[in-house]
Amino acid sequence: MPVTDIIIRKLEKIPLIVEIWKREIKDSLFGVTRIKLSELSESLVNPVTGEVGINVIKNSLYPFILYDNNAFEINSLQYNLHGYLHASIAFGTLRQIGKYESMLTKSY
Repeated sequence: MPVTDIIIRKLEKIPLIVEIWKREIKDSLFGVTRIKLSELSESLVNPVTGEVGINVIKNSLYPFILYDNNAFEINSLQYNLHGYLHASIAFGTLRQIGKYESMLTKSY
């Protein structure tokens, strides 16, 4: 999906909700985790002018790394801790993400 200034501004308020499912005979929801994306918006919006600097991502060789193997709590719908989801979240072009993936592959 193309990143626009409207999407960047929405990230200030809307988190990424990830569902984790337990695979059994009958799949069941194991838990959910909520990942804040507001840091991306804060990094790209000029605090003085309020303009979104999408070119910061476009003109870079690598993607913007929001999280790098961070641990996010997995909670049940009753807010009981079930475990942790380790995830990396990067924003960028397909070429930038490809470079990031190849770096990860080489480091493992």
